Amino acid sequence: MKTSESIVKLSVGLTKLRAEIVQPKKTANNPFFKNSYVPLNMVMAAIDNASKGTGVSYINMPVSGEKTIGTVLRINHESGEFMEFDPFMMPLEKNTAQAAGSALTYAKRYVLSAAFGIDSEVDDDGNAASGNNGNNNSNQQKQQSKPAEITKVQIDNIKTKAKQLAEKNGGDLGAVYQALKIADVNTVSKEYADECIATLDQWLGGE
Repeated sequence: MKTSESIVKLSVGLTKLRAEIVQPKKTANNPFFKNSYVPLNMVMAAIDNASKGTGVSYINMPVSGEKTIGTVLRINHESGEFMEFDPFMMPLEKNTAQAAGSALTYAKRYVLSAAFGIDSEVDDDGNAASGNNGNNNSNQQKQQSKPAEITKVQIDNIKTKAKQLAEKNGGDLGAVYQALKIADVNTVSKEYADECIATLDQWLGGE
């Protein structure tokens, strides 16, 4: 992860943005797993609406590798501060335009959702890129009926990383939890805890 020398103003802007986020509805359907998710355009619209007056903007830059495609997300502040995340890459099992487009759309949506706190999906709709035929639909739906509880290791991990980020950016621990949309770390799901840990790692620059 790359950042400007200081990200104090950017962090303040992101905190304001996250406070204004209105979670979009899951209006798109996954034909493989028969569930719904928030399409990329609505994720972007939610972020754009919440960013007004915060000085925060972003660029989602496509990148590619050998049998992979993905995106690099750069979040900017009008002050010149920025943070640029490491590439998020998706494997391409099929060398077709449809597979590449599906993987790139998924990567953009996943990265934006994780960075800005959008609850965009119930399940992984990137199966068109990975070649998943959806045969595990019934098992996955059963698993999703009751979210797994957060573990003690995850709780400790979130608390430690949140404290490190707060100390790095002025000592406001509450702002960190607000940015993550966590009211009580003990009550979040195991899945969301993993997302929060990944987001904190990105904000900390992989520390």
